[in-house]
Amino acid sequence: MCGFFGINKVDELVHTDFVDVKERGLIHFEKTHENFFSFQSVLPCTGNFCGTEHYETEDYIINYTGEIYNYDRFYKNDSLHLFNLIQNSKDWTFFDELNGMFAISIYNKNTSAITLVRDPIGQIPLFYYNQDCLIYSNTLPSLVKNACVDINPMAITKWLSTKHYIFNDTFWRNVYLFPKGNVTTFDQDGNVWNEYKIKKKLNTNSNLYQLLDSKTVDYTPSVDFGTILSGGVDSSIVSKVYAKKSKYIIGVNNEGKDYISNDIESFQKYFDNKIDILNVSEESWIESAIDLIQKLYTVPYSWSWVGYYIMSRKLRYNNDIHVCLTGEGADEIFGGYSYENLTNRSLTRDDRRSLKEYVTNYKSFNRLMDKEVFLPIGCIGSNLAMGINCVETRNPFLDHDIFYNSYFQNDNDKSACKKLFSSFFPKIEIKQKQGFAGFPNETYDYVNSYIQEIEDTTVYEDDENYKWKKACYTILKNL
Repeated sequence: MCGFFGINKVDELVHTDFVDVKERGLIHFEKTHENFFSFQSVLPCTGNFCGTEHYETEDYIINYTGEIYNYDRFYKNDSLHLFNLIQNSKDWTFFDELNGMFAISIYNKNTSAITLVRDPIGQIPLFYYNQDCLIYSNTLPSLVKNACVDINPMAITKWLSTKHYIFNDTFWRNVYLFPKGNVTTFDQDGNVWNEYKIKKKLNTNSNLYQLLDSKTVDYTPSVDFGTILSGGVDSSIVSKVYAKKSKYIIGVNNEGKDYISNDIESFQKYFDNKIDILNVSEESWIESAIDLIQKLYTVPYSWSWVGYYIMSRKLRYNNDIHVCLTGEGADEIFGGYSYENLTNRSLTRDDRRSLKEYVTNYKSFNRLMDKEVFLPIGCIGSNLAMGINCVETRNPFLDHDIFYNSYFQNDNDKSACKKLFSSFFPKIEIKQKQGFAGFPNETYDYVNSYIQEIEDTTVYEDDENYKWKKACYTILKNL
């Protein structure tokens, strides 16, 4: 994992500490050319790091974060393969062949044009501001400070009406999430010069274990790594598949809230590594939630982000772990949610326009919408929350051969995952799905003394997430 920040008018640069970018890597450096400036942090965990000079070629300055899992092993790491493709390819079609998670910026020294790229699943965040200048980053604090923007009051309205997400908007005026799967070139004035959409390749292999097992070489980093075991189906499968390679297994028990993770001990006999269960109190969880919002400059769209943040501290500072494998994506891919009761009570015309790419039936938030819209939010959350403590998340279920697998599109109730789980853990009963645990309502109660009514919004007090959303927005406004 890495992080980067870029701006096409260096004279507009006013905040240069880049703390949010630095914390995502162990190596930090900047690149400049005429009016262009970029800052990069690098966490070497795939192959061998070959120096900062490779981020600049004859024609380009390249900033990159993520992993290319199917890179040519002729190269010492995925970055070198990627940079060679960028320098020597005539167009952007080579992105169609890359299996991985990534955000990339490419500055052209000859034209001063900047190309931004984001992986087609949307696992890595990339934010941008394009008004008086073009600014972009994987994290928000440095971008927001240099763009000198205010809170976007309409964002809370959208968040209250659309489950966990606000699409490509952010909580800051004129700051947006760059669309997943896009390759967009901006000229030196910020005008869109060229656009390309990364094409998806379908797979039909129906053997889930074979698919996961065949990818262990690609997803195993060159540094010590850990896995998460929550007691649920998805993370337990990933922990078992990587049991012989991982150094550490972590689980979280939110005290008094979990009926799944409080039984993690029953998994111990299936693993050689000790499962480290992190007991989290209400007070500790609330403090972490507030700290996370203040550091990220955004709301956690799902409170699972808080759990990732808590685990990352334990992984980094107690165990020196910089890579963690998760079970993200399995629910959305294999039909793990019930969609009968997910009605869209008040989608606006703009919301419907945003959804048009993903769904045709607006009567419910269907499975496809969760896969295409909600899933990236979960990935962004784990990436941002763990990245604060320099821990990279990798998501084996989101390998392209699984995510773009036509066979699994018709799976219901996670039958493929449950079958594999039972083969790994034959004496453990599969429990009813709990969802992410934590203390969201308690967070509202804690900050209630200075919460004010949200103005100019439609209020849904019957929404089970209403208090959480209101608390998060208030914390963000009081930065």
